[in-house]
Amino acid sequence: MSIDYLCKLGRPSATMGLIVLSLLTSCTNRTSPTDLVVPWTVPEAWQSAPNSAQPVSAGWLHEFNDSKLIEISQQALANNPDLKIVMAQRGQALHRFRALDGSQWPNLASQLDASRHKNVSSQSISYQNQFSLDLVVSWEWDLWQRLGQRSQAAAWNYAATEADVAALRLSLVANVARSWFDLMEAGALVTLLKMRQKNLEDNHQLLTERFKEGLSPALDVLLARTDLKQTSVQLVQQRQQLEVVKRRLLQLVGEYPDGVLEVAFRLPDLPKPVYPGLPADLLKRRPDVMATHSRAMAAHALTHAAEADRYPKLMLTAGGGTASEELKSIVRDGNLAWSMLANFSQPLFDARRLKSLSEEALEAQREAEAQYHKVLLAAFTEVEVALSSEAYLRSSTLLNQSVLETAQQALSLAQKQYNEGLVDYATLLAAQRRAFDSQIALIQTKKQLLHNRVNLNLALGNGLYYENNPQDSLGSEINGS
Repeated sequence: MSIDYLCKLGRPSATMGLIVLSLLTSCTNRTSPTDLVVPWTVPEAWQSAPNSAQPVSAGWLHEFNDSKLIEISQQALANNPDLKIVMAQRGQALHRFRALDGSQWPNLASQLDASRHKNVSSQSISYQNQFSLDLVVSWEWDLWQRLGQRSQAAAWNYAATEADVAALRLSLVANVARSWFDLMEAGALVTLLKMRQKNLEDNHQLLTERFKEGLSPALDVLLARTDLKQTSVQLVQQRQQLEVVKRRLLQLVGEYPDGVLEVAFRLPDLPKPVYPGLPADLLKRRPDVMATHSRAMAAHALTHAAEADRYPKLMLTAGGGTASEELKSIVRDGNLAWSMLANFSQPLFDARRLKSLSEEALEAQREAEAQYHKVLLAAFTEVEVALSSEAYLRSSTLLNQSVLETAQQALSLAQKQYNEGLVDYATLLAAQRRAFDSQIALIQTKKQLLHNRVNLNLALGNGLYYENNPQDSLGSEINGS
């Protein structure tokens, strides 16, 4: 949303002379958005990605190559109630701007009066009709930008709500993606635990038969039975976790959380690396940063408006009217009367009310600036953390993959030696447990890596591949169509 575009909304033509000059001044004299100073030096490159001066990745959602994830993300954008709330707030902000912008126009009012009087005398009774039509034009010459700055504040606040919508859309899809990967992890762990349970059931049955034949000690049977029961408990807990994740995902999508969601549980491969661009680009790319920036600029405008309230006000009023005893002759009798009035008022004593309001607005401006700096610093931190975390998680994933391969080799050897009678069942059981734990660790690390990739795209403010450009519908929305 362009603030200049909003300022031009509905402005009268140049033939209105001083009126036009005053109204346009309210836009041309506004504070520049570049006046907000960042209280620290923005680095030329990310510390965790020094070679990042490349085009920023966009359309990150499709890089996971998961059509079902894209489908439920689109569904969430269409149905999520939080997004509908913010979009309604955006509409309120737009109408609030239009209302405040209209206060800079001349106000034209008309009044039609009709009356009937009864006159009683000692000799007769008579009736008299009276009709009058009056038009009054009033306009405040906004010498000190009192009205113009409030209109500017409303325009900045509308721009902030536009950014709020974009921020929530991005955050919503990121939450859906993270929940989706949680679902993939939970489903994969349920599948793995089922396989583990089946393997332990076979072991327990085999050891029980060998015990009956006197070939295996009772301890082996008890160990197998203990592991089987522990795995059964883990499977129940993991199934419960799977149901929780399903219902939370359905809530995000905007559907009733009945837990019915049939999907194939497979974690996708990590997409290609993200090029984060330059740190300075974050100021114009992250919607939450842009929203707090716009609100800080709105606070600047309100500070100017509160200060202008302390200065004189010039009100110009012109009126004209006519009266007649017959309604049909009200505009034809030629008895038109008119008047013009200029009112110049200056507050003299108000017990410091206006001064206190001006100082309150200044403190609100300082608060908004501090909030902008806070959000901006958090944004830089989130990017640096996500960039550094990806490097660590990639290393962890490779290490876990290596651990799993080694554990599977150890399991194969332990199984062979157990079959040959070279090791006891406890050794085989320990090898099975290590291989199983290594599989779990690898699944969890892959999920963490995918989560971090989502967090990185969210921190960078990267766009969604199917998301329409907000500027596409800008003109029709402003014009009220």
